[in-house]
Amino acid sequence: MENAGNSVEHSARKALEAGRAEVPWLLLRNLHFRDGTPTDGRRAMEAAFAELGVQVRVVDRTMPNGTQMQWVVLTPAPLS
Repeated sequence: MENAGNSVEHSARKALEAGRAEVPWLLLRNLHFRDGTPTDGRRAMEAAFAELGVQVRVVDRTMPNGTQMQWVVLTPAPLS
């Protein structure tokens, strides 16, 4: 998990402890997964969280001011 930093690890730990965590995709993209296209960044993000035992789902939400945002929902990965 290259350059994934403390916020990724913190979010993963929170998801594992609480069963769920949410982070704005734009924040993760700008801080940690900015190399390549957004698709490349998303793949890198999914791989980084998978290494930490967390699965990723991206959801679109409309904020109270009408702005559309993508949120990353983190949950513990199922045991295989």
